[in-house]
Amino acid sequence: NHKLNDSTTIARAITLLDSKNQIIVDSLPSFKVSEIGDYSNAFKEIKVVNPSNASISLYHYTDRALSSSPSGYLKIQLKIDGNLIWARDVVDSNGISKINLTKTLTGRDTCKLSIGLYTNNTVRNYPVHAQFGIYSMEGIQTITSWGKNIQGNYDIQIIGNPPKVGLPIIVMLCTQNKLFYKLYGMTLSPGNITNQLNTAFRFLSEKQIQGIITYALDLNQGNNIYDTVRESFQSFKIQQK
Repeated sequence: NHKLNDSTTIARAITLLDSKNQIIVDSLPSFKVSEIGDYSNAFKEIKVVNPSNASISLYHYTDRALSSSPSGYLKIQLKIDGNLIWARDVVDSNGISKINLTKTLTGRDTCKLSIGLYTNNTVRNYPVHAQFGIYSMEGIQTITSWGKNIQGNYDIQIIGNPPKVGLPIIVMLCTQNKLFYKLYGMTLSPGNITNQLNTAFRFLSEKQIQGIITYALDLNQGNNIYDTVRESFQSFKIQQK
């Protein structure tokens, strides 16, 4: 499960609801041997439009990131024309990374972008379930849809595009104490609700979502959570002017 206090949840929703992109589900099943050099990746051809401002924002998640797993066995890799540009161990992979491609793409017109799992050290029972998605890109355009490459016992699936119907993405933040802890894995406090709001405000300021609302908010006078939420929204409105 995704912890909703992590911005990956919002990025995943954006990716799923945007028909330009797709979710890549990459996995290594239980009790399967994976040798050094085995891999599974999704690839597509891209056109370089503005190399001086070329980047992608990659949403990445694996279930190994939510457990105390040993590191050094499997990695997430992003490559351009087979050259390694970015990598992250699967135990440190719950997040969003903005990957600058300017240096790599300068002087190119088109290239192949690939994202997937790679076996860094042989394992015999190290199951992994991973998800990736490009939820925004700058300076490049997609030419083809995703293809797949596999060597070894990996499995990779491309979740198809939903129809784009123009629905707004609204982030809902819970402010009820017990449910807040259940959803976000932390106690309800002014500091924690401020962090949650600031995460959503970043997406709102970049126009990647269309709104933020809170629910189960105690509106009684003297409630410090209500005061914090009100001040956070007021501060955001001032910053946007």
